[in-house]
Amino acid sequence: MAELSGRVIDIVSVLPDPVEILLNSSMLRKAQMNGVVELKATDLRDYSDDKYRSVDDTPFGGRQGMLFTAPVLERAMLSQLDAVGGDRSRLKILSTSPRGVRLEQPVLQALADWIGEDAGRRLCIVCGRYEGVDERFNERWVDLELSLGDFVLTGGELPALVLVDGLVRLLPGVLGDERSAREDSFSNGLLEYPQFTKPRDFEGRGVPSELVSGNHRQSDEWKLRQSLLLTAAFRPDLIRAHSGSGLPAWARELLERLRDRLDLRT
Repeated sequence: MAELSGRVIDIVSVLPDPVEILLNSSMLRKAQMNGVVELKATDLRDYSDDKYRSVDDTPFGGRQGMLFTAPVLERAMLSQLDAVGGDRSRLKILSTSPRGVRLEQPVLQALADWIGEDAGRRLCIVCGRYEGVDERFNERWVDLELSLGDFVLTGGELPALVLVDGLVRLLPGVLGDERSAREDSFSNGLLEYPQFTKPRDFEGRGVPSELVSGNHRQSDEWKLRQSLLLTAAFRPDLIRAHSGSGLPAWARELLERLRDRLDLRT
């Protein structure tokens, strides 16, 4: 195993065991083996101060359900802060919440850029559960609340794992080909182009000639054109919002034509 980089992502949860299994699987395991990042699963119950390892209590105001208590969360965050030598600028604390910012590619990229900038940075993701957490914890510690969308899950473990998976693959040295991350859907504001593999002929259906011509420029133009057309078909909102920045002149012209067609539909 390579020497660790000092970058740490820690998921704080009451279900650390299943979280840890996934953190040590597939690409995430490879990232750790290559020393790019260290991934941890911390048990929130380790910071309880009673023999029952309690972490929650009933909310004031009579609502049913349970909330993670501020003192338990406080002790857990002080431990996170201690891990970066007390330097709060090297610690970013996230929490999963239905009211949070929607987790999208630009958010993942910003977080990857932040943790990748300094070898001593630490990202802590607190997984809510039950009815959530004491609001005083959010006010005191949380830098950013994140949500997968407008639906409710039992706990924050799945969103936290989605976040880690999407973030880690953006760190240099994780993917075999760094272009893969740049060409992924949403990385340039468009959906990814259709892809094909062997066999070249399947049930009478072939592969687009541009992809097997050996002409890289022709292949790249086909991929970008298909991205634009596919995005217009499945995510017209992305076409309407795209500025055209970074696109060659012919692609900007196609973008405008697609936008005009979409405008005629509304």
